[in-house]
Amino acid sequence: MNSGPDLVDVIKSQANIVDIVSKYVKLRRSSKTLLGLCPFHAEKTPSFHVYPQGHFYCYGCHTHGDVITFAQRYHDISFPEALKMLALELGIDIDQYRNSPTRQNKEIQGLLNDIADYYHRNLISSKR
Repeated sequence: MNSGPDLVDVIKSQANIVDIVSKYVKLRRSSKTLLGLCPFHAEKTPSFHVYPQGHFYCYGCHTHGDVITFAQRYHDISFPEALKMLALELGIDIDQYRNSPTRQNKEIQGLLNDIADYYHRNLISSKR
């Protein structure tokens, strides 16, 4: 359990995938999706669908994902770089999410400390 939302969740909840993708791909409405030429392969007939619920899928090259995946693939950047780029674009202060230990991380750290203490005690007692 996290002590609060992490940066990925915040970006996914605040980023409108249609707004982000439409900066790079000309989209037109097609029933419940938006349709355009896939930016990940050459095509003449649009097969790239953007779903307002937060994901995209290309029926031509089968590339799919969410807004973060789109940023990664389109800009050829790493996951952390995509998070940083989207956070900057959305006006999210990423510093508040850096090194903020979650409850689970604290529990794991506590267990690791207990294990280290156990072995330390056993090493000291075995020297005698």
